[in-house]
Amino acid sequence: MPSESLRINWRTSPGHLFFLSTFLHPRTVEGLGTGIDWKLVLGEQPEKAARRLLSEGALIRASLREHLAYKFKVPELKEMLKRLGLPSSGRKSNLIMRLIQSNREDMKQAVTDITVLKCSEQGQIIAEQYLTDNGEMIVQHKVLTPDGVRKLFEWILKGAASGAIGAATYDVLQRIVERIQLEKRPLALRQSSSIAAAPPDDAVRILPTKFWTCHIGPKATTETPERPKIAELDEGIRQHPCEWWRYFSRGSAYDRLGKHQQAIADYTVAIELNPESIITYVHRGYAHESQGDYRSATGDYRKAVKLPPKRIVLWNIYYKGYAHERLREYREAIALYSRYVRMLPGTSGYWPYFRRGYVYEKLGDYQSAITDYQTAIRKYDVEDQKDLKQIKVRLGMLRELKNR
Repeated sequence: MPSESLRINWRTSPGHLFFLSTFLHPRTVEGLGTGIDWKLVLGEQPEKAARRLLSEGALIRASLREHLAYKFKVPELKEMLKRLGLPSSGRKSNLIMRLIQSNREDMKQAVTDITVLKCSEQGQIIAEQYLTDNGEMIVQHKVLTPDGVRKLFEWILKGAASGAIGAATYDVLQRIVERIQLEKRPLALRQSSSIAAAPPDDAVRILPTKFWTCHIGPKATTETPERPKIAELDEGIRQHPCEWWRYFSRGSAYDRLGKHQQAIADYTVAIELNPESIITYVHRGYAHESQGDYRSATGDYRKAVKLPPKRIVLWNIYYKGYAHERLREYREAIALYSRYVRMLPGTSGYWPYFRRGYVYEKLGDYQSAITDYQTAIRKYDVEDQKDLKQIKVRLGMLRELKNR
């Protein structure tokens, strides 16, 4: 008589589909952690389930770059580069590519002790559909321990931020947040788990504090790292002229230097390559606005709010809110900023509170604005003090108005 595990049809097994969905973000089977009793969920050992999904083409082996990104931290990569006499500055993705280009065979040897897996294109479609259909069951599943809920939240947050997971994740994420809040458990997310994504990690900021690199805000000075970054991006564009996020990233760097016309040119190319990029329309709108071209800015903001995102990820929610704000559609802006904050309880940084406070102020809801400004001040953790000064000035003005 065949064993129970041999009779398993993973395509109809909720446990196996849940297991598959955890590989929307590259990882090892061993790295799944202890928060979930996977043997109970699957009816077999997770290693056996992974082999089953590999043989069926739902999982594939991750690339060498993804293996290196999974195994090594940035300080370790920098140390490897120094030993080779190579430049050790730059983002994690740049460090990895430098190492691979230097000696691919040695890099392959460095990761022979691990096997990083990820969903194939077919597997991603299946996992995404499963999340859409069964999000509530996942969150309420009895095999999820408190630690498991937190690990599941971290996994979904990573996938949503990197764009690896599509629209289904927001619903699952929201339910997890609600469950955590209902049970009054702290989330305790590690900073290191906040963002570790493949491109466009180099192009967009996901979290509005030290995690993101290019944002709508203060201009950079000539002493900032933006100039060497532009040189690096020039080279990247020469090598990969069809990757939209490279043009977006260079445009953002130009924006921070006050070179808005050059930024607009790059954003326009990025939109031609990816006409559904909400973040690019918003940034180009801001660049137009910085030059006094309010008609063009309004057109870009309007496109951003009307564009239905293929993937509901964190930056789409935030940037749609910003576009509504610039269009003076304040109720819609508040709804999206609030949604963004709910998705990142305790970890969202100062920026959404600053923007939402500003919108409340515009609506005359001074008490809500004061509350948000106070929260923004508590969460302020970046070196540039320009926004902090502005928040304190606005807070002081509102307090004076209330005391009259």
